[in-house]
Amino acid sequence: MKPRRLLPGGTHFITRRTYEGIYRCAPLEEITQIMLFCLIHPANKFKIKIHGFCFMSNHFHLIVSDPHQLLSDFLRWLNLHSAKCINFYLGRKGLIWAPGSFSSQELHYPEDILDKLVYTICNPTQAKAVSQPSEWIGGISLPEHYRNDFEFKAQRPKFFKDNSPTVPESASLKLTIPPMFEDKEAFINELESMIKVRCGEIAEEMKQNDEDFKGIKNICLDLNFKPDNPYIDSEIDPRIACKDKERRKELIDGMIQFWKEHEDSRQRVLQGVKDVRFPYGTNWWCRYGGMSCHPKPYGLR
Repeated sequence: MKPRRLLPGGTHFITRRTYEGIYRCAPLEEITQIMLFCLIHPANKFKIKIHGFCFMSNHFHLIVSDPHQLLSDFLRWLNLHSAKCINFYLGRKGLIWAPGSFSSQELHYPEDILDKLVYTICNPTQAKAVSQPSEWIGGISLPEHYRNDFEFKAQRPKFFKDNSPTVPESASLKLTIPPMFEDKEAFINELESMIKVRCGEIAEEMKQNDEDFKGIKNICLDLNFKPDNPYIDSEIDPRIACKDKERRKELIDGMIQFWKEHEDSRQRVLQGVKDVRFPYGTNWWCRYGGMSCHPKPYGLR
């Protein structure tokens, strides 16, 4: 597995799927509270800025910024403790999340951040569950949540009472406007407009195929349900999300160069060389291995 680059202040599109696509995150109120708490508390703990999220029945998406290169710590806490809490609720043991690490794609341009926010928020509509994201009964962020100092709040799940009593009894969080958007109202208006267009496109596609939205009353709430054709993770692990072809090529070339320099530095360490400098964005070796990083390369956003 290629090393993950964590750029200070970097913005990421995160995806994590359940084991075998089983509906362990079906939008029951108790599960939604678990997922919200296990999102909010570590986000506060590790100073992660949350720009958007959606919890679907067998996966979740997040758009976040990571000021202090603590993304892995944040997601480790979220995945570990949400799994423990869901298992505790179900009275079972075993996997909740698919084996392996989370999927993370770097977002370097405003249009790509907006694109992934729209994708995330429109997930329940794309899945043909509800005609509008605001109808989804699971955890989801909406454009209106950026306004009026809205706070997401969640109570500590029962699992923590005996197992981790120092975890706070409740947690709250406000959405953060993504970087590179200076005008808050203009950002919200554009996001609302793009969501409206995308939902209209989905509705038109379904109409042409003579399909109907399931509707809230028909949403499967069985936490043990396994779809016939669950999503199977591809061996391809994209690390960049960028719609502009030229920009995407530059970003991918930069990522490939990072991997090359990282491996060169790692080999030098294994050969016994001390004080090896790793490429900018290296996390583990600089944090735990006592190594240093090169300064930020010219042209990297």
